[in-house]
Amino acid sequence: MRNKKISKLVDPSFRLYFLVGFLFAAVTVRVSIPLAICEAAAMAFLWWYFRHTAQKRREGIRQYIDDVTDDMTTADKASMLSAPFAMMVFRPDTQEILWSNDSFMQLTGVREDIFDNRIDDILPDFPTHWLLEGKSECPETVVMGGRHFRVFGNLSHPSSRRGGQSLLATTYWTDVTEQDSLREENESRRPIVSVIVIDNYEELMKAGSEASRSAVLAAIDEKISTWLKDSHSLLRKFDRNRYVLVTTEQEYQKLLEGKFSVLDAVRSVVTEDGVAATLSIGVGKDVDDYETLYQNAMLSIEMALSRGGDQVVVRNRLDFEFYGGKAKSPEKRTKVKSRVMANALGELISDAGQIFVMGHAHADMDVVGAAAGICCIARKRGKKAQIVIDMEDNVAKPLLSKLAALPEYKDAFISGNDAFISAQPGALLVVVDTNRPDLVESEQLLDACNRVAVIDHH
Repeated sequence: MRNKKISKLVDPSFRLYFLVGFLFAAVTVRVSIPLAICEAAAMAFLWWYFRHTAQKRREGIRQYIDDVTDDMTTADKASMLSAPFAMMVFRPDTQEILWSNDSFMQLTGVREDIFDNRIDDILPDFPTHWLLEGKSECPETVVMGGRHFRVFGNLSHPSSRRGGQSLLATTYWTDVTEQDSLREENESRRPIVSVIVIDNYEELMKAGSEASRSAVLAAIDEKISTWLKDSHSLLRKFDRNRYVLVTTEQEYQKLLEGKFSVLDAVRSVVTEDGVAATLSIGVGKDVDDYETLYQNAMLSIEMALSRGGDQVVVRNRLDFEFYGGKAKSPEKRTKVKSRVMANALGELISDAGQIFVMGHAHADMDVVGAAAGICCIARKRGKKAQIVIDMEDNVAKPLLSKLAALPEYKDAFISGNDAFISAQPGALLVVVDTNRPDLVESEQLLDACNRVAVIDHH
């Protein structure tokens, strides 16, 4: 029964075509006998060639079916055909599609010539390497027909009737369009809290008359309001030079795409004495409670002011992001308050799971003293910090010997190579007494750490 079905699939009725060809040859006899003989010979050759190759095509299709279904029971085959989710079987080495159920064919829109298709013809962006790596789930969401799918699969080595083994991949396609849509909608509505500060307020208030000062503040208010005009956000002024902004991730992305244009807009507000207004914005995001968001926003604004102002600092789940910072800061604001830096550094230390302190090569007393201070800060916050230093190549051996004898500095010293090997993702590296990457104790460790704080008096 199966052989007859395969024959019907592979050998459609070509008899009519050959009959018409021979009739043309018979009619041609009246015009040219040699031409008629050539036509008849050509048709006879094609008939022979078709009959000769049809058997090979039947064997090829039977081999496909045998490879896929030899190890399956009748119930297995029935469940695959009637599965509510899409299924597809292909060869990972050649990308040939061997079989798919109706659900998969409906998704692709390909219902004929299934044996002639390759997976990269139908889905050119579909990755297959994860199957060869032994994974059971595709690491990427696959988009097909405007729908999103999570793809699961496995490899098998069914024994063929020819005595060999072939590699087959069976994939299961689960529609997650609605779940992805809900997740994206939920993420787009996540709250974000920002604190906006006129960071040179004191300079602005010393310039010009009372009327001009009021005009400057009104102009700044107008610039900020215009910036947020089309944004579904809440803005409130809670101090003479401070605002709080509550928005969502979706609206924040629009502001980010605009590169926080309010910085340039406010910079265009100039007093009678030529002092340009500047803003700093601290943003807290990636957490769910408003109290923590506000604390992160305040930490960000302190970081922005410590860096000279006229910029945006974003505190996300893991690190800080920085935008802007074009204006030249007055000397008064370039003197960083120790409280601001201490709070920012303390927050980084509290969030870190692993802390390294490193100075320049050929460490001196400044390096050791600064590193010991960072270790003390870490201990106060319940963290352990390790000092990356070459115990032989330094000029502070007496001080190192005294520190090493203290209980709190037991196992605190580590070489650059050992630190590089033991560094984990998210480790915090505090660089002291240098700001040049080429002078540090271990450039490898510096490159390996993506969270770096630099404290230098030079």
